[in-house]
This record gives sequence, C-alpha cells and structure tokens, in this order.
Amino acid sequence: MSVKKELLSSELPTEIQKLIRRVARRTGLRRSEQLDIARELLAHFEDALSTGESTSDAIAAYGDEKTAAKLLRKACKRKRWWIEVALVKAMKCTAICLGCFLVLYMVLVLLALQRKPTIAVDYAAKLNETAAAVPEDERAWPFYRSAGILLNANPEPTPKGDLFVHPTWQGDAGWEEYVKWTDSHSETLDFIREGAVKKGMGYIVSHSIAAEDRELWPERFEKNQANNSEPIIGILFPQLGHIRTMGRLLKYDAILAASEGDGVRCVQDIEAMIHLGTHIREHSTLINDLVSISMYNLAFQTMAIILEHAPEVVPLDQFQHVLVASSAEFEVRFDGERMFVLDLLQRAFTDDGNGDGLVIPQNLLALMSDLSMPSVSPSIFLAPLGNFFIASRKEMIEHFDTYLAHIEKYRHIPLSEWNDEILVFERALETRKADTFLNKYYLLDLLLPVLEKAMLAGKYAEARRDGLLAAIYAIKTYRVTGKWPVNLSGVDIVDPHTGDPWNIIVIDDAPVIYSFGIDRDDDSGKYNKDSHQWLPSNANNPDGDWVIWPNPE
Repeated sequence: MSVKKELLSSELPTEIQKLIRRVARRTGLRRSEQLDIARELLAHFEDALSTGESTSDAIAAYGDEKTAAKLLRKACKRKRWWIEVALVKAMKCTAICLGCFLVLYMVLVLLALQRKPTIAVDYAAKLNETAAAVPEDERAWPFYRSAGILLNANPEPTPKGDLFVHPTWQGDAGWEEYVKWTDSHSETLDFIREGAVKKGMGYIVSHSIAAEDRELWPERFEKNQANNSEPIIGILFPQLGHIRTMGRLLKYDAILAASEGDGVRCVQDIEAMIHLGTHIREHSTLINDLVSISMYNLAFQTMAIILEHAPEVVPLDQFQHVLVASSAEFEVRFDGERMFVLDLLQRAFTDDGNGDGLVIPQNLLALMSDLSMPSVSPSIFLAPLGNFFIASRKEMIEHFDTYLAHIEKYRHIPLSEWNDEILVFERALETRKADTFLNKYYLLDLLLPVLEKAMLAGKYAEARRDGLLAAIYAIKTYRVTGKWPVNLSGVDIVDPHTGDPWNIIVIDDAPVIYSFGIDRDDDSGKYNKDSHQWLPSNANNPDGDWVIWPNPE
C-alpha cells in the first residue's frame, strides 16, 4: 500500500493528511519506510485529535516539518541491518571513485587527442633522390612515356579464352599475332632502345599523375590527384606495369630478330630488357626490386629460347657479357620498406626529440582505415589505453630493425647453406598476429612483408643467370670440339642448392643444363617446376631437378 492510499483510508482532516505526506516525502527514504512513518504520524495525530485538540493546534504542536523529517530519517536508518548499511556505503564510495575515474579518464582522452605529429623527414623526396639526380638530358622516362602512349594505342594481343597465349618460337600458337604486333611497333621499339641507353629513368613517383604523363594514363590522371603530404605508402608506381609491357615487346622482337638471323637487333633488345630492369631499381622499394628481377628473368628466358632455337645467330660473347654485367642487380633491398615504416610512425606517433613518442590515436585510426587493416576497429575513447597496449615509437623502430637484421644475415649466405633459422622470426610473427592486441607490435606486424621470399626471388634470378652462363660455355665447347662437355667444372659458377658445379647430361645428342634442386639429388635432368624453391627442413621436397636449359616449359 502507498502513503496516499493509507492516508485516504483514514478520517483525518485534509490539512493533516497533506502534512503527513510532505514529511514522509521529505525523509527521502524507501517507499516501505515512508509508509511506516506515515502510519506512526497517523497514530500520533489521531491521539492528539482524540484529546480534543483542534486541527490547527495539533499541526502547530507538531513543530517544523524539515526538522521532523530529518529526525525521522535518522531514526529509521538506525533501524536498518548493519550489513545493508555497509553495502550502501560501499556502493556510494564505489560510485564516487568511478565518477572520479571517469572524469580523469576523459581528461586523459582529451590530452591524447591534443597530440600532434612532427613530420620531420620528407620520405617521398628521399625515395626519389636517385631519380631526381638524373640529369634531364640523361633521363629515359620521356622515351618510355612515348613508347607507352603508342602501346596504349596498339596493345598486346588479347588472350584466347581465359588463357594468355605466349608463343616462344615461330610456328607456336599465337605466333603470327605477336609478329604483327611487334612489326607494328617499330617506332615504339626505337623509343625503348633510345631510352634504355640513358643513364637513368628519372621518373618521379608521387601520389598523383604528373601533367606531362596525362596522355599516358588519362584515367589515373583524373582519379589520382591526391595531396602529396599523404603517407608515402600510398605513392603510385604506375610505370611498373608499363615497363613490363615494354619488356614483353622487346622479348618478341628479340625472338623475331633471331628467327630472321638478325643477331645485332637481337642483342640490342636483350640489353634493353636488362637496362629496363636496372632503371626500375631507381626506387629502392620491394615492389620495384621484384619487378626488376621479373624483368631480368624475362630477359634470361628470352636468351634461353634463342640459345635453344638459333644459337648460331647470336654472338655468344655478347650474350655472356650481358649476363655478367647484370651480376650486381639481384639484391633485393629493404631500405624502401624502412622508409614506409618510418614515415607511418612519424605520422602516427609524437616525437620527443630522442626518437621516441606516444601514439596519436586519431592519426593511427586514419592510417588503419587508409590501409584497410583487418580485424581491429578501436574506439577513440580507448586512446589512453594505447600507451599500455601499443609499443612506443622507439620500440616499433627497434622491432622493425630487428626483423631486418635477422633477414639481412642471409643476404650473402649461399642458398645451399640456408636453414630453418631464417623462418624463426616469420613464425613468431604469425603467432603475434594471432594475439591481436595482446601483441603490442600488432599494428606493425600486419604491415611486415615476408622478406625472405623476396630475397629468394633474387637468388633464383641469379641462379638462372648462372645456368645460362653454363649453357653458353657448353655451346662454345661444342663449337670447338664437336662434343658437349661431360661436366661444367670449367665454369666459375655453382649449383645454388649444392654448392657444386652445375650439371649437364646429354640425351639424344641434346644437352640439358640443370641443378639438383632442393632435394639435392641427381634425377638425371628430370624436370620439376617446384624443384628450384628453397623449403624448410620439415617440408616435402619435390622430386626432380631444376632444368635451366633448354627451356623445359
């Protein structure tokens, strides 16, 4: 029952009922306690009126309402169970502490939001240093741009169904289409060859397309007009695909020249392909070096095809010179990746002047969004916790440099001496990624590339070059003696997987140059497309050899 209903059921005057209701309400007690007080007051006033007092005298005799309410409240609370009293006090203390904590936490959030980055280094300029240093009259890019515009107007033959048809010699499927395409690009080839002899490419990368390149990439020009103050990880490298297309054009012109008996043009095209690969290396990023290596591999593949089908056309000494001259170009560099990391850190962390700093939450969230980083979407209100769960700027840099140092140890170690230690950091990296925010390097670990695979790409390319040098040695020996050599110990190169000389076997008077492959046993030149890959000790090694020449595919 409520106080109101209790009063209405009594016969007391309205003035007294109102007084009782006010006093009960002023106590601020629970409803049940207010009801008990109302009942006590009802009894009190009923006794007073029964003695003959008037309503006004009874009310006056009662005294001050506020004072009465306070006294009643204290008396009622003293009746409560002591455990209940202790619990209420504990809840109040907890509420006060929680309120103070929330106020302090919001202050920390506001302070975190006031953090600002210091963009001390223009890494885009550093990335472009080599290209920018090329004199204007020694830049290949104007010629490559002209070649690209012509290639846009007359593109490479379209695929047949779902597969690209890449013929290797006259008579193969798709050969006539490529002959027509190559013949129609005589001016394009002149531009490429003229650019290839220049000192450098001189292409300046940025977040947007330069006005002079608008005709080459019209759609990209309209779409990519970004602010160059953005992180360098968003810089565009549209020239890479452009260069790859030019490499394929040179490949087919070199093969066509060889099939026509034009050794001079054939060598020019091969040299131009090598120079294209070297020009790409002006920017020391992982993607540039990998595309550069793919260009060298394309040149080596082309040379292998020509040595197989028309070895009498080309001057072997020139081929050999081209191969030896490329020996310094197989290194996959990591300084561009370090620039990307340092640039991200200078934008996502403060700078205390000593190489350290705290995370800037809004900048970090913006970078995560730009990079489409998965799995995590933390609120800005978690900013103060970032100091505890995210490594500092200095710790991030040291973590990245530790990874680089671990991989760099294997740069000059022969492939035959590689072991599972190379994978220790990568395996730990996968474990840390699974730990998400329990890993304070999580955000950086998501960006770390698998660098040993990139380094292996360079070692494989170098091995292909060495295999071709062995093939040239074998052909020269055959021309002098009329017999193929029984071994390749006369060539100063070794099987990358064993450290011994490359291998040769003659089948039906046709030589096969091969490496034992990752299984390190002699399968007499039996080809396996995966045998060249380095694998950890617990992997199932593919059975077969790595055949370099003649082209097994």
